[in-house]
Amino acid sequence: MGKHYWKRILPRVLELEVQGYTHRMAAEELGYSYEQIKKLVERYHKNQRKETLVAVKRGRSRMKKRIRSGSSN
Repeated sequence: MGKHYWKRILPRVLELEVQGYTHRMAAEELGYSYEQIKKLVERYHKNQRKETLVAVKRGRSRMKKRIRSGSSN
């Protein structure tokens, strides 16, 4: 099995998944092992999540204290 086998089979695996096939059934259909299909789909979904994430600033806010306007002491 080559390094780039996923480019050929990923669309087919996703299509079978939509049709209701399990990873084990898709593996038997395409001639791959269950683990190969499982890891392939895991990597695909992980990359999909990465693309939709928005960078969130971490840590303490650097805003200065706001002074209330109009208050009389």
